[in-house]
Amino acid sequence: MTTPLRALIIEDSQSDAELILLELRQGGFEPTYERVETAYEMTDALRRQTWDVILADYTLPKFSAPEALALLKKTGRDIPLLIISGSIGEETAVAAMKAGAHDYLMKDNLTRLPAAIQRELREAENRAERKSLEKQLLQAQKMESLGQLASGISHDFNNVLTGILGYSDLGLAKINLGHPLYPNFITIRKLAERAAGITRQLLAFARRQTIEAIDLNLNAIISDLLKLIATTLGEDIRIKFTPDAALKTVHADIAQIEQVLMNLCINARDAMPQGGALTIETKNIHLEKADCLALPNARPGSYVLLEVIDTGTGMEEKVREKIFEPFFTTKSPGKGTGLGLSLVYGIVRQHHGTIQVQSAPGKGTAFKVYFPSVEKPAIPKPSPPSLPPRGSGTILVVEDDPAVRNLIKLVLDNFGYAVLAADSVKEGLKIFQAHSNSITLILSDMVMPEASGMDLFRKIQELKQNVPFLFISGHFNHFEDPDFLLRNNFHLLEKPFSPSELAAKVDAILRKNEFNPSDRPDLN
Repeated sequence: MTTPLRALIIEDSQSDAELILLELRQGGFEPTYERVETAYEMTDALRRQTWDVILADYTLPKFSAPEALALLKKTGRDIPLLIISGSIGEETAVAAMKAGAHDYLMKDNLTRLPAAIQRELREAENRAERKSLEKQLLQAQKMESLGQLASGISHDFNNVLTGILGYSDLGLAKINLGHPLYPNFITIRKLAERAAGITRQLLAFARRQTIEAIDLNLNAIISDLLKLIATTLGEDIRIKFTPDAALKTVHADIAQIEQVLMNLCINARDAMPQGGALTIETKNIHLEKADCLALPNARPGSYVLLEVIDTGTGMEEKVREKIFEPFFTTKSPGKGTGLGLSLVYGIVRQHHGTIQVQSAPGKGTAFKVYFPSVEKPAIPKPSPPSLPPRGSGTILVVEDDPAVRNLIKLVLDNFGYAVLAADSVKEGLKIFQAHSNSITLILSDMVMPEASGMDLFRKIQELKQNVPFLFISGHFNHFEDPDFLLRNNFHLLEKPFSPSELAAKVDAILRKNEFNPSDRPDLN
């Protein structure tokens, strides 16, 4: 079995080149070659084609091996260059090796040429693999740093947005449609929702969002979104969906998967301003160890592949390298936030998947998203919850931000609950010890200046008190194990939330935990 070999031969003698080719064929190679004699010809050959190896005579009438080495170095390409000469002294050979030559051979003894080329090809492959891994590591470190920054910004914004959304809703509840302030409240709320959407995208990029994952089939999700995708893309773009009928199940958050698909489709639309074609494909795929080398953070195993392909303008390499960074955009000011693809990246990573982009100017773009598959049947999409009824019971609220604390108190008061409020874990613990026989739920912020919500939870546990907890926070990267939540009887609500979302969550928890607080031991 022969091995294909693309050889660029720097040689002024065609007969010497033929001898080299004969030795390569006898050594098990099937060479395709080009012979050049000048720097210009070498430059042109490197521009037109990719080469596996360069075989250079040391001295030519208008060119030389040292000049070839310098020219190759300028291109930045890692191609093994071997010197083949009729007469070369030991000092000259050593100097050539120091200058970057990978080996030197005498023209009258080419028997070791095939073995030397095989060795250099292996080493070139190893170098390419190391460079790829180093590049992936640097990219991962950069994205992680950006993610930490995004997470911190989002946490602070979410406290502010919780207050804006909540007080807007409370204001709307007090006035009728004809009130002159009604449109103002609506505008405030819409702007807050837009801002909340940006913080959610930042959190998704930072992989700090809470995942509500179920076992689902991507084909069903895509089918449900096809009409919306068609409306979003417009009539000038043809859509083709090619599902794998035997597609495996993935464990994922429906809303986040929908976000990934919509953002990829919107990105494709923007790349096809004159119209074109969009293809969405799904298939089962098994990644071997070798496959994972080209896929950041991938591990060998079974995956479901979601591929979104467009016939748009394509991207240059320098753009491809930055497309997943937050706020990077090629669009004109006001046309986008630069968060769409960074959101996709964050969601995919949070689902333990990986994403790959293939693109070139004028040749369109293909995004390949790999989600780990599971051997379970898909669960039907849940229906949205209805507005909760008025409740009863006493709730301890521990929140250091006064605007958010007062908002929660107002909302829970309006829904019929008695509220005890504290601005710190220390004060919250004192209130609980004084009212343990009446408190039915503890609602606590997760991140506070002196002690965290988890610190409060542990102290309540030490008192051997069975009381449900509802944690509120801008992000819940602490909890990735749903069983841990169930075992410890606490629940999560992500900021920013609306009054109705808060009331619905509280109602659901208390219905699930119906008991008499007076059954607890008296702490007084």
